[in-house]
Amino acid sequence: MMVLTLQLHALHILQANSRASAVALLVIVSACQSSDRILPPNLASTLVNGSLQVGMTRSAVVAQLGEPHRVETNGNMEFLFYRSPLTMAWATWTSNPIAVLDGKVVGLGSSFYSEHRAVRSD
Repeated sequence: MMVLTLQLHALHILQANSRASAVALLVIVSACQSSDRILPPNLASTLVNGSLQVGMTRSAVVAQLGEPHRVETNGNMEFLFYRSPLTMAWATWTSNPIAVLDGKVVGLGSSFYSEHRAVRSD
């Protein structure tokens, strides 16, 4: 909605013969938009409302949140990562990422991830 408002504002500026300002505003708006997927707030709320539980199946998680935005593996364990809106990101650290082993959720959150992720040698 905000992007549309800014784009309409840019068009208004363009009509006022200030093409340079309009182009600059459109560039700024385009830069603010990301190609990365972000969960809409109604789905991201699943990460904070207790809906995700240890023991549920991977397919149940995907049914609630959609395909993960990123997956990491450590042996047989998968970590499913979901991008939440910036306004909700602070609240999702206790449930994101979601650890799955043998098709079942075995852990939730950044603490579990920190304890079980593979040590990388970069």
